[in-house]
Amino acid sequence: MYIEALLKRDVRVLVYAGTLDFIANWVGSLNTANSLEFTEQAEFRNQELHEWSVDGQVVGLTKAAGGLRYATINEAGHMVPYDQPKISLEMVKKWLAGTSL
Repeated sequence: MYIEALLKRDVRVLVYAGTLDFIANWVGSLNTANSLEFTEQAEFRNQELHEWSVDGQVVGLTKAAGGLRYATINEAGHMVPYDQPKISLEMVKKWLAGTSL
């Protein structure tokens, strides 16, 4: 899988999904992320999802290990940046900066 190849080359990967997306739903993308084979796979798989916030408001769930970060965005469908532009921007800015959500 391409994502696994990126992780093996120490390229950080962000996987995210809107909670209202019925095309590529968040449960399926979480299952995919949990099945990826990479060095920190066990740590990632065993981690519980926890809430993440923007401006003090809970906006989704997240978990991370090694170079892989997974996040959900509440009240967003398939076009997350369109549905939640402020939250999407904060997520990407934090991910690019290497800080936790």
